[in-house]
Amino acid sequence: MPGHGPATHSYGSLPVDHRGGVRSLSTLEPIHPLTETEQAMTDSTIKYPEPTGMNVAGTKLWTATVEGTEWEQHELAVLEEACRTRDRIAQLDHAVTTDGIMLSSSQGMRVHPAIAEGRQQRLALARLLISLSIPPLEEDVLPKAGVPRGVYAMGGRKR
Repeated sequence: MPGHGPATHSYGSLPVDHRGGVRSLSTLEPIHPLTETEQAMTDSTIKYPEPTGMNVAGTKLWTATVEGTEWEQHELAVLEEACRTRDRIAQLDHAVTTDGIMLSSSQGMRVHPAIAEGRQQRLALARLLISLSIPPLEEDVLPKAGVPRGVYAMGGRKR
């Protein structure tokens, strides 16, 4: 209608102005206000943005860990490596699921190499999490962690 502001229509779910440009979403009001938990997750995600290139498994660990905790830069670097290790474990597990436990080779049937590498990556993930003094996610099948020794016992995270 003339005199009632710029004409708008929508392109998918984005509002478009009369010139065909997408209007800024920052001027739109939210459909519903964020719950306290959603706001806390948003705040921690902004404070500690997820590193690029992570897959679902790593993202899940990052999101579950950064929420509600203060982190130093060196701890975030270790956490990022733990997340990427978790991604590698998921990729290795997928390879074994797809190819099977045994593979044929020129020497006959052999155990899939991703099984041994997955075991090593699980050990690495357990050590990275111990060094940060954080527990693994419930679905992670990691070796039982005993009392931290050596460099892992030095000045761990106090919670």
